[in-house]
Amino acid sequence: MSTTSSLNESIFNRDLDQNQFSGMIPPELGQRLSSNRFSGILPLELAELKNLTNLINDINFTGSIPEYISSWSGLSRLEIQGSGLKGPIPPSLSVLEKLTQIRISDIHGTNQSFPVLTNMTGLTRVILKNCGISGGIPEYIWGMKNLSFLDLSFNELTGELTNVPISASFKFIFLTGNSLSGSIPLSILKKGITVDLSYNNFSLQSVEQSACREKL
Repeated sequence: MSTTSSLNESIFNRDLDQNQFSGMIPPELGQRLSSNRFSGILPLELAELKNLTNLINDINFTGSIPEYISSWSGLSRLEIQGSGLKGPIPPSLSVLEKLTQIRISDIHGTNQSFPVLTNMTGLTRVILKNCGISGGIPEYIWGMKNLSFLDLSFNELTGELTNVPISASFKFIFLTGNSLSGSIPLSILKKGITVDLSYNNFSLQSVEQSACREKL
């Protein structure tokens, strides 16, 4: 039996969530690795974890987010929060079409453009907070039919919010602490959506917008 096959079999049903393991992460372990005390660089062998479903939260890793995350084709929930990993978010993220939740925050490194999420039609929650993302918010985000929670706070986003129809699935939109400008589109202020647009450079150009803004 090949080393790769043995590795896949050995970790297929292992769940290491919320333990107190510490030290370097051994390449033989994994499927859910969050809330432990592992440290060090993510070993290349983790690219073989084809059945990985959840990664990575509250772990003191070092180095950059690896390009080989594209190998985790079954990944449904990606959490990189308080992990110690550096950016940028690799372009290979775009091939993980089964993702339903992305939670990435507080990664340091070079600035980056908005990651490509167009193929992730099942996304319900996107948190890309304090990730050094610059440029504009792509229009397709507002049309994602399953997305209910969007948090892009504390990045370096610029430009205006286009007045495009917003999917009825949206319930929470947080764009705090960016450099977005222009008037606030009424489409983002629909009843039933919790919105935070504070600490940007928006202008209020109508009485209706002003009334809505007071409720934010």
